[in-house]
Amino acid sequence: MRNLKKIPINLVGRSVVRVEGIEKNIDELANSIKALGLIQPIIVYTNSDNGYFVIDGKRRLKALHLLDDQYPGEGFDKV
Repeated sequence: MRNLKKIPINLVGRSVVRVEGIEKNIDELANSIKALGLIQPIIVYTNSDNGYFVIDGKRRLKALHLLDDQYPGEGFDKV
């Protein structure tokens, strides 16, 4: 069963899996998200500290962090 909700990006911790090439074309992805929105959700699971870890969407999360830094208060602070 899926439970979709928006959560603050600052609650999403680093993944335990290292992803090669996560920085590749991150600016292009950020621009796409800014123009079209987040089309595919970021999949997370909760940890014991009421935080979250990314299962799928590490590059999208990185792009959202970049957008939130560049455009604070414009809604890029939640996934």
